[in-house]
Order: sequence, then structure tokens, then C-alpha cells
Amino acid sequence: IDDIIESINLSIKRLKLINEFKPWNADEERSPEYWKKRNSISVEDKVSLNNIEDICKLFDADFGKTKRGYLRLGGINLPTDEKILIWWPSETTRKGWVNKLDLINNTITETHEDIHKKYKHFNEYLNSTQKRYVFFHQKDVLGLTSYKFIGVFSYDSVRSCTKIGTVWKRTGDEITLTK
Repeated sequence: IDDIIESINLSIKRLKLINEFKPWNADEERSPEYWKKRNSISVEDKVSLNNIEDICKLFDADFGKTKRGYLRLGGINLPTDEKILIWWPSETTRKGWVNKLDLINNTITETHEDIHKKYKHFNEYLNSTQKRYVFFHQKDVLGLTSYKFIGVFSYDSVRSCTKIGTVWKRTGDEITLTK
């Protein structure tokens, strides 16, 4: 154990010497206010927020508009640009909606278990110009549920089809936050 601790301490010293040591402060880094002060987020930042309300706070979006009685919307438009959706998909099936994240191809396939809803959704987004800021619902390295920023996604007209569903591909790794 002493050798492991010594190795960790040496690694920290090396990183500090080259100015690359970044202490971990989970409470601060999971706060929307922290990221708003930085004025941008990127995939490299590994931004994880606790809940949908925190995602809305990051963009000054009205959290109340994400609720319909007991139901929760899967996303909300960016208050400053109606062409951008702030989206929080999950691989867990919710109300028939199924989202598959493919990290190799940087895509999310969005579909529905009900074939009629699947086709309707596909046709609704056919050739869409909408951008999506995506916070994927997942478990983090500590086993805690969080919403991790995975990038900016756009409609993929090549991969999307009625058979598999609507496909969104990552087209950006960073976004600037408005104050």
C-alpha cells in the first residue's frame, strides 16, 4: 500500500511540475454554476450533472416546462435558439422510447417500441436541421446516476431509416454558454 501511495504522490508531483494537475472537486464540477462561469463545456471536460433541473439551469431554461403532470419531456428547446434541443436521452426504455448510444460511430439511434410511433417520429424528423445538445443519462464511475455531456448531435440522413429509426450523429464536441 505504501508503494502505491508513493507512486500516486509522485504522479501528482510530476503533473504539478508541468502544470497539468487538476484536483478533483466533484461537488463543484457537478454544479451548473461552475460551468456557466467557464462559459463553455466540451466532451473533454467530462461534464456530468446530477439531474434534469441542473441541465436546465446550465442554459437558463425553464425547468417547469419539462413537466406534463407526472410525465417528463425528453428535452427542451434552448431558450435563445428554438432550432436547438437540450436532450437527455437514456438507454433505459422510457414510455416505449429506446435510445442506443454507439460510441464507436458517435451516434444515437432514437426509436419507439410502437411501430406507428416509430414511423411518425421518423417522418417528423426526416431531413431535420435541428441540433441537439446531448446529456446522456448513465451511471458514472462511482455508480451514481448522472447526465453526461456527450456532444452536439445532428440528424443523420444516411443512417436514419424507418427500419431502425432516427439516427443522430455527433457533429460537435463543444458549446459556448450564454450568460
